[in-house]
Amino acid sequence: MKNAASDAWKREGFYLRLSKDRKAGLKKLAEGLANASSPAATVDWAIELALESLGALESSEAKERATIVGTDEGKLSPLAAAIERLSVELELGSERQRSRIEDIAAGVERLADLISGALSESGPQDAATLEEWLGSEIAARSVLVRQVAIVRAKWVSTTRIGPCQSALAFDVELADADGEPLTGSSSTLARVRFMPVGSGSELARSDLSEPIFLACQPAGRGSWRIAPFQKNPDGSIGRQIQA
Repeated sequence: MKNAASDAWKREGFYLRLSKDRKAGLKKLAEGLANASSPAATVDWAIELALESLGALESSEAKERATIVGTDEGKLSPLAAAIERLSVELELGSERQRSRIEDIAAGVERLADLISGALSESGPQDAATLEEWLGSEIAARSVLVRQVAIVRAKWVSTTRIGPCQSALAFDVELADADGEPLTGSSSTLARVRFMPVGSGSELARSDLSEPIFLACQPAGRGSWRIAPFQKNPDGSIGRQIQA
């Protein structure tokens, strides 16, 4: 069949025998023309129309390929140029974003310094440390602490004293020594500094609006091991707060 078809195209001319359906289709084409056309004229018109369409399709494909690939050697195609522009814009946008983040970080750091400075100005800079006050208070009360002294403390302020450390100011009073409650007071509430405290520690980040307890164990030579604890609603000592 393939050879027969090839031989047919080699002939100078040939006749087509149309089936009933093909004839109906050709007649419909003829009726759509401006002037009534013979079967041969209709076939000629259909061939010309098909060739024009095929030529237009090939031309469109060629133009599209030329647009994408580029016709001048060594020059970027419009698509490549667009990609290059987009890459540059993204790089510039990323650089602007990094610069903006750095500006925000610097602003936050300046704000933290201002807050820290304000707290420092209003904080008890001349206040004794908790250890200094505790030694003085025990001596004034003539109390001997062998195991643990319990101090009631109410938070006043927090001051940053380094990149990762803070000092907390408390109003304190001695509440218990070796399990013996202490009533009365030799003085009013004392303002003391509790330091250093890690800025990221639980104590530094806790809500200290309620009083807490500070358990102070003597460590020799006037030093103390101090651990903060929450105060339960019934007034008893609660969970330890990591400092």
